[in-house]
Formats: sequence, structure tokens, C-alpha cells
Amino acid sequence: EMVFIGGPSRAGKSTLARCLQDALKQQGKSSVILSLDGWLKPALERGPNVLERYDVPALLKLITSLVGRTHERAVTVPIYSKNNTELKHKIQKTIQPEDVLIFEGTIALHLAKSASSLLDAHSHLWYVTMDETLRKARVLAEYALRGKSSLEAEQIYVQRLADEIPYLELDQSAATHMLN
Repeated sequence: EMVFIGGPSRAGKSTLARCLQDALKQQGKSSVILSLDGWLKPALERGPNVLERYDVPALLKLITSLVGRTHERAVTVPIYSKNNTELKHKIQKTIQPEDVLIFEGTIALHLAKSASSLLDAHSHLWYVTMDETLRKARVLAEYALRGKSSLEAEQIYVQRLADEIPYLELDQSAATHMLN
């Protein structure tokens, strides 16, 4: 099974992924969370919109390689440093054929749509959002933690509204589940 959890930044995608993983564990099912932030491009290589911030071809290649797996797979997962917007390091995750894979990140639904011909009825697509006032507060707080001034954080928030939300709204229709 594959689960794709997408939606705006700071809307609760990672939290949902961890809750889902806990619920699956209680049912005796194993799962692996793959955070798409690991595939963010270095800051200087990014384009002007949300899709151009990620290494989409590498992510689609990964998803394709994991569909219908029948044996154990070792996957190299990049870990992104939010403080300096660069690749921090890489870790190995072992994925078993029975593992539920949870892809969480802003563009998860875009990836699911792009790979839809490979996915089956055991794929679940979640769109996560929240009250915009609360989400804005979470975005501003996150960038304050990263050392940004209030003005810089506000500018990032406004930029994300312009370069992220229109793309996510297009992908929202692919969701089989909504969480607000």
C-alpha cells in the first residue's frame, strides 16, 4: 500500500503521517514514512514555483521502483537541512514488501497524479489543510525558528501563497481523503 499526504506547508502533513504510522503499528502493520523534503533542491537550483523546488524526476523514479515490490529494498533517503537549505546527509531505509509507504510533503498529490497509471486501489491520497490564520502563524513561527526576521518570514509566507497554493489546488481534486 502507498499513502500520499499533500497540502500546504505547515498544515499538519507530517503530524498526520506520524499518527497514521502509529495507528498502523497498533493494527500490526509496518510502515515507512518518506518525507519529500529530503528531495528539495539546494536553494540556488530551485525554480520559481513549488514543483521546481523538488527533484521531481528522482521522486517519480523512486515511486516507480517501489510499486509492486516483492522483495526487501534499501532506499537512500536524503535529509534536508532547513537551516541552510542544503542537503544535510543521507540515510538508508529498508523497505519490506509488506510495508505501507507513507509519502508526505507539499507535492505528494502531484507525484501521485503523475504516477497514477502505476498506482492501484491500495493507494490513499490525503489532502491536509487548516484554517489559514493558524497556518500563517505556524509558517511565521517556523521561519522565526530558522532565524528569519518577522518581515522576511512574512515575505516567505506571501511568496508561498503565490507559488504553492495554485499548484496544490489543482492537485487537491486527486485526493481520496480530506483533512481540515
